[in-house]
Amino acid sequence: PVLIILQNPTIMKAILTSVCLVFIISSFQNNAVETITLDKALALGIVKISATGTGDYSGHTVNLHLESSFLGPRQVIIEAGSVFRAEDPTVQDQLIPDEIALNVMGRSSETYPIKGYCCERQNSAPDESTTFRFEKMDRPDLLKLCELTNHKNFDDNTLQYAVWAVSDRYDVSTIYSDTDPRVKTLRTAICELTNQPDTWYNKKENLVVEEDRTIRSDAESLASDLKIHMERGQRTFAYKVFNEAGDSTSARKSTLTVPAAGDYTFKFTLKVMGWAKGTYTVDMYMDERKIHTYKFDV
Repeated sequence: PVLIILQNPTIMKAILTSVCLVFIISSFQNNAVETITLDKALALGIVKISATGTGDYSGHTVNLHLESSFLGPRQVIIEAGSVFRAEDPTVQDQLIPDEIALNVMGRSSETYPIKGYCCERQNSAPDESTTFRFEKMDRPDLLKLCELTNHKNFDDNTLQYAVWAVSDRYDVSTIYSDTDPRVKTLRTAICELTNQPDTWYNKKENLVVEEDRTIRSDAESLASDLKIHMERGQRTFAYKVFNEAGDSTSARKSTLTVPAAGDYTFKFTLKVMGWAKGTYTVDMYMDERKIHTYKFDV
């Protein structure tokens, strides 16, 4: 029977295939890719790097050229809390708030896209000529932020404003999302971390890189979900906005049909594009009776 099996081509092919598969699986398990942090690899002298800007200030901001001298593939980890320091002190450094894993082949020379976020709001945005050196962040508050953001996959807009809110105590009203409820929790944590008061509104901004590479912020609109108690029937809601001089800058009145008395969530939105920077006051009325007074910054 053994001779019959060996002489049968179909059976022999199946046996050889099974043996090969077992060998491949065994080899893979016994040769798991080793991981090493970038700072350790640099200290050991088994990699050399150079880092340049891409022209962006948020997201893919750094191109990292890495040359490896080790044998076999390794996963090189850029830990959350790392920073690419701009050689020009007038240019913003790039914080890494989310761990990055690079699959690096042995004895290779490759360029990798790196997601970083400007962390010096008043400095210039990097351009394609910007060069960086790799370091570990030494500010405890930014390291704490990285603990909050690591492995969370927040979008670029959320991460950039979160970084600025900590690095420069930038306005926390810019940290929001209409689709990701986790961003609200992150914003609350940042307020606690920086001792900043939260705002009653979200502010949408348009960021513009000027010719000198400074980043200008233009407020576009405010939005907030307000809880208002309303009685049944036809109700009139109105608001008036005043600047610091007391001049009225905006007003609106609308009629609502309320099916039953109770607390309702009212979506308040206000376009502020082109408004002068400063602190404004909004008075809100229900049936000619003032129910709220809020302040906001543009």
